[in-house]
Amino acid sequence: MGVDSEVNTEISSTLLEVNRKSRFGLMNNGITIVASSVRPAGQEIFIRDFQIVNGCQTSNVLIALDNEVDSNVSLMVKLIEADESTVIDDIVRATNRQSKVEDAQFISTLSVLRDLEKFFNARGSGEPNRLYFERRKGQYGPENIAPVRIFDVRETARCFAAISMMRPDIASRYPNRLTSDLLNDVFKSGTPEELTTPHVTLIIA
Repeated sequence: MGVDSEVNTEISSTLLEVNRKSRFGLMNNGITIVASSVRPAGQEIFIRDFQIVNGCQTSNVLIALDNEVDSNVSLMVKLIEADESTVIDDIVRATNRQSKVEDAQFISTLSVLRDLEKFFNARGSGEPNRLYFERRKGQYGPENIAPVRIFDVRETARCFAAISMMRPDIASRYPNRLTSDLLNDVFKSGTPEELTTPHVTLIIA
């Protein structure tokens, strides 16, 4: 959102004012981190497969204003150990309801997308040049997979709109509509993963 957005301006102003800097931790909701493994070891905590599910704005402001951060600045961190996708999705929704976040930003938590991800995994199992469906941004980053074999939500929506919905105009010129006001039309519950049109057979994976 950038340091200059309304919310982030308030966060940064606390860091920039000497008299308020020490109260940063009290005035900020902090960040929530979900990790598949959390292991305390003395004064350190080792976490694996972690993601910040709430507090990304705060994190980005702290990085952008790193020179203003000193020992007087504190921050509350909630660290949750969870490896079930449904549990993580519920945490994402619950922790972000305190701020204004549009439903379109929760796309990755839709059950229909979880089902589509399972379909891709089952359809491509054992195939050397299989395709991958990226439900969450950066999901396959650590696996060193060629980008050309990864279809994210936006690209999958464009393919579906152009071929199945017969709306290549939207897919080409207004792709953002497919994951906003047309979201429920594109990712409609109950739609089969493999569709046949009068002109072409669409196999998503």
